[in-house]
Amino acid sequence: MFMKYKFYGTAAAEGIPAIFCECETCKRAWEKGGKNIMTRSQSVIDDTLGIDFPADTYLHILNYGLPVTDISTFIITHKHSDHFYVNDFFMHSPGYAYVPEDKEIDIYTTKLGYDYAAEALVGAFGVSVRCHLIEDFVPFVTKEGYKVTPLKADHCVDAVIFLIEKDGKCVLHSNDTGYYPKETWDWLEKNRTYINFAEFDCTMCGFNTENDRHHNHSNFSTVENIKRRLEKMGCINEQTICVLNHFSHNYGMIYDDLKKYGDAKGYLTAYDGLEVNF
Repeated sequence: MFMKYKFYGTAAAEGIPAIFCECETCKRAWEKGGKNIMTRSQSVIDDTLGIDFPADTYLHILNYGLPVTDISTFIITHKHSDHFYVNDFFMHSPGYAYVPEDKEIDIYTTKLGYDYAAEALVGAFGVSVRCHLIEDFVPFVTKEGYKVTPLKADHCVDAVIFLIEKDGKCVLHSNDTGYYPKETWDWLEKNRTYINFAEFDCTMCGFNTENDRHHNHSNFSTVENIKRRLEKMGCINEQTICVLNHFSHNYGMIYDDLKKYGDAKGYLTAYDGLEVNF
């Protein structure tokens, strides 16, 4: 049994090229096109489990065929709009979408996201959209059978990263975080879960210094530090697929540049539409 992981959006909040931007990085992305064009972050596992729901979700449906009608569970890392554009869930309610009466969408999110959804989805909340409150380090099981453990991220208040397990496979979804907080390292040390597929935040891609541990987001060195520590714990090894993801135009690199670094260091470099089976 293999697991399928597909990237639909691989950029930070502004996208690449960034909206309104005239910087050289964005100009290069426009000129090069192809994989250098990156939309806001979103991934799907096995065409059934959605990870984050950005403002670009509808674009992902149109451009990449995101199978939104097959997805009835979304897990949300945090309430920032490039990860949780909650207003579009209102379009699942009666009068906006014609779906089977028993078809509901489940959203799993932290407290700030839960409160945000409850306020925004008046009329749909609890009818066609059900929101579930999650807590750091407390695993839950989706109706599709995925065991999901939220781990505390180093980002905004109550942001999380996810360990996702099913049928003997494990994914680390690790966007929007700097070097992991102590509580997360303690949990990983205690549990030592083997990870088959690890996706790392690389928002600060071109801003690189040796042995640094950045806050809020990561760069190449931060990712290397995280990876080495996970290796020492036995959580990942040479068989683990490691992927760089979630890029920003602010640090001067487009996909063509990022891929050169990733190839040299043994990482896959994510792009919109990348599909990995493992």
